[in-house]
Order: sequence, then structure tokens, then C-alpha cells
Amino acid sequence: MPKNFDPKKFFNHSLGVMTGTGDYEVVIELDAWLTDILRGRKWHPSQVWTELPGGGSHLQMRLSCLDEIEQWVLSWGTRATVLRPQALRDGFSRRRKNFVSATAGCVPHGPLATPVRAAPANDF
Repeated sequence: MPKNFDPKKFFNHSLGVMTGTGDYEVVIELDAWLTDILRGRKWHPSQVWTELPGGGSHLQMRLSCLDEIEQWVLSWGTRATVLRPQALRDGFSRRRKNFVSATAGCVPHGPLATPVRAAPANDF
């Protein structure tokens, strides 16, 4: 490792440990539920939270690599929507198409294959 290596400078535009040569303005819209869970957390020095009417928010940050943020957004499911950059949006489209293609013709089995009946209101 070079003597003048500065890890803070090297990872300044990284979300975690992955770094790249890109320069991406990432904007993610979070629903109200996820906003309540994540509000106040600091992941990146460039992050900016913008509260939206209805309780949701926009999370904005500048990153050099999209790999880690992609995994985070996937873990948030339908509660998060990538607004920018287009490269990150395109990555999700590719993943969705690959998933649909890979699971075409699969027959569900196991405990989740049987529809669950909702309990009548008087069961409580």
C-alpha cells in the first residue's frame, strides 16, 4: 500500500467498500414506511434527504459505483424506486427480465404454493 494512501479520500464516493471510476447522481424515492425506518441514518457524506408530501422521501447521493446501492435498493423491494441514474434503472430492468426468463414454466411447490386463506374478522 502506498505511504500516501488515504482511505477516506479513496472511498469518499463509495457507499461501502466498492469503488469505481463513475460519477453518478443517485436519487431514490422511498415510501412513507421505509422513510420512517431509514430517516436519520447517515450512509454517505454526500447524502441529502428531501421529505415529500405523504410521508415519503427522496434520498440523493453522489457515488462512483452502482453495485452496492443496487443491492440495497433490491433489499428494500417495492418500497423504493430509483429515479436516477438511468444506468441503475436499466440494471433493474435487466434483472427483472432475467428473473422472468429463468422462472418461466416453473411450477410453485412447498408451503407458499398453497393460497393462504384470510381469517374471518370474527376469529380475533
